[in-house]
Amino acid sequence: MIYFSILILLILCEYINILTNHKYKYLSSMYLVVIGSILFLLAAFRDGIGYDYENYRRIFSLITIDKVPQGSSNVEWGFYLLNVISYSFTIVIFISALIAIPMKIKLICEYSEDGLLSLIMYFTSVFIMFDMGVIRQGIAITFMLFSVKYIINRDFKKFLLVILCGSLFHITILVTIPLYFLSYMEFDRKVIYGASFIALLFSMFKVTTIIFRLLSMLPLGTISYKLNYYLNSNQSNLTMSLIKRIIFLVLFVEFFKVKNIKDKKALVFLNGYFLSILVMGFFSSVDIIGGRGSMGLYFMQVFLFAIMIKRIERKPLKLALFAIVVLLSINTMLGPIKHGNSSNQPYTPYKSIFSSNDS
Repeated sequence: MIYFSILILLILCEYINILTNHKYKYLSSMYLVVIGSILFLLAAFRDGIGYDYENYRRIFSLITIDKVPQGSSNVEWGFYLLNVISYSFTIVIFISALIAIPMKIKLICEYSEDGLLSLIMYFTSVFIMFDMGVIRQGIAITFMLFSVKYIINRDFKKFLLVILCGSLFHITILVTIPLYFLSYMEFDRKVIYGASFIALLFSMFKVTTIIFRLLSMLPLGTISYKLNYYLNSNQSNLTMSLIKRIIFLVLFVEFFKVKNIKDKKALVFLNGYFLSILVMGFFSSVDIIGGRGSMGLYFMQVFLFAIMIKRIERKPLKLALFAIVVLLSINTMLGPIKHGNSSNQPYTPYKSIFSSNDS
């Protein structure tokens, strides 16, 4: 399978990197460019592959043939206009990949302390699930990553502008806005663990569902309508996913404490990941917020694991953590591929627009 071939190649390259203590940086840069280009080509020229592919094709027909207005298309303005200006659905897929993937690869190179490790985690999670599937959110996550530079530079106007541009493709990117104000805060561990525990309780006992149901009974007009819509939409049980995130949060927080890591960029990634847990926990009963809405912030883990790998001094510990990341990545990748294949949204065998059965 082509996905496992790419993953094995990435793993081998990173293994060599670790063994040589990242001595050959030019090789790492070359690997990132070459493999990043392969990922772009896979996504840009796929045919019938990935989550929501047929749904997006249907939306394209509604917009370009049936001429439905934006309000009836069930997509945001940015994606609506992308469909309007594209003379074929193939162009929609190509432009979506062009917006989403090269910039992510560039930002991984720019932000990560170990680009190849971050690329492994990006490939098996966001690339498979979003850049090869739920493309609107894949584009929005790119804008979220791009906004990080303005968080670091403390330029709120540009940060907000980038986030608002991203919201033209998927509205859930707006949950990133609080990160600007939380980014440099050095939270006490008691605060982090206490808030995470409360978020877990909210998820376990569906507190948000209860609050939304009570509010929906009030005469709040459009707000009441939206609350009822969320309550009646498909609700996911995100508690187990939340527990996994909290376990890794503890790992990150304790590592930052032991290594006394306080540089600005690292704090942005740590607090972004912490915020993803709060969003998922407090809105776990509303999948579009707690599930999808937290995914961009959850993506921060690709930089946090890279920080750990790079700053662990003992090679056996580096390799042990690398093995954990590899197992985690394989498990993450298998989920959407298996579910997509079983729900008639296939990932395998891979098909491109140039041939009927590439594999």
